[in-house]
Amino acid sequence: AGAKANNPPPSSQRTEESSAVASGKILYHQKKFTAALDVFEKAGLDFRSASSSAQGLTKPQKEELEECISWTKKILKESLDAALIKRYINWMFYYGISAPLDVLTAGNGPINGLTHDDIITFLLSGAWPGEGANREGSRFKGSRDAVIKYLDYLVWKLRTTEEKYHTRLAVFYLEDIMSEIMSGAKIEDEKLKEKRKYLISILDDPNTKVNYGVILNKIKNGEGNYGMWEELIIIYSKMGSFLEALKIIVDKLQSPERAESYCRQHRNDNPDLFLHLFEVYLTSESAKKTQDPDTINDQAVSFMIKHVEVLDPVRVIKMLPETLNLKDEKNSGIVEYLKRAAQWKEHDRREKKIEKNVRKLENLQYAVKSNELKSKSVRIVRETVCELCKQKILDKVFVVYPNGVIIHFKCFKGLDKHIDPITKTDFRIVDGQV
Repeated sequence: AGAKANNPPPSSQRTEESSAVASGKILYHQKKFTAALDVFEKAGLDFRSASSSAQGLTKPQKEELEECISWTKKILKESLDAALIKRYINWMFYYGISAPLDVLTAGNGPINGLTHDDIITFLLSGAWPGEGANREGSRFKGSRDAVIKYLDYLVWKLRTTEEKYHTRLAVFYLEDIMSEIMSGAKIEDEKLKEKRKYLISILDDPNTKVNYGVILNKIKNGEGNYGMWEELIIIYSKMGSFLEALKIIVDKLQSPERAESYCRQHRNDNPDLFLHLFEVYLTSESAKKTQDPDTINDQAVSFMIKHVEVLDPVRVIKMLPETLNLKDEKNSGIVEYLKRAAQWKEHDRREKKIEKNVRKLENLQYAVKSNELKSKSVRIVRETVCELCKQKILDKVFVVYPNGVIIHFKCFKGLDKHIDPITKTDFRIVDGQV
């Protein structure tokens, strides 16, 4: 008996909260959703006070809190009622952004009565548009991470086509990266690699609707562009500024191989890319430091000779320095290019002439064959029958195949005109060639 007297009584806090959650469940099953949400919110806010104490929450209390959050989330997701969400979602943010975001991203579109902009405003500031601060005790002050996750949902799951959401998502990631760099982080740090990887995926995805001008201005306004060369290459490419992208690849990344690969990749977008790359080699930062005004750098010369077939010699000559002396030994590489260009032009001219003559010959052969077939005569007698239906031709319209097979025109309708329906001969194939 003495031992029993010394045992502490069960926790009244735990009993009250168990009773509160049980009451909330009963109210839910009675479809008294507002009353149930009131019960779960009060219990959740009580736990907030307890979690602020030195002892923190006990394991049973944590389990009870999880039930409060779970049931609140369940009711709000089932109802998707804007008034209930605005009234009861706030307190859950004290325990993290996951559960309330599950509510705000439920379904396959905006919640009736709430626009995407309304939700973003709330997630940023903690207040719904047109309303004051939340009730004391459940005050949510906004969360940048919550906004980013909501924008992720709009862009990647809902596949919204509204440019402002795509741009805003990219801007958030860009600002985070720039902020960390300004705080001392290096562009190559592992911490930034994941964020940069995600930003690049947004910028480069063919289905995103980013306003690339906005992103470009934000980067360019930063000190030294923050070393975000990969992002800038994508942005310039999307904006059609291929020359600017090539300058970065040559001057900043110093990768001639990648520059040539870039030209091949985007040549359908701009057929003059190889000429632009030649221009970059002539005016690159390294060329300006070392180039003799009476010649051009070795990199540009090697590029000219390697790609003689795609560089228009007339336009190349116009880009060369006016003071250039082709008789000077140091310009022998340029002379070599001009010789090869002339040879290539002549070769190309001959090939086109040959191709033209071949087409002429083929057309002539076709005309001769066609005339031969048209000039053939066909004798129809009383006994001549259609080889398809076996009825006599008599005075009916008929068709004659090149091999002499005769059928009624009415039998011919719907058939492949190139294939004899009797022998299955395909007259498009001659000596095994189509």
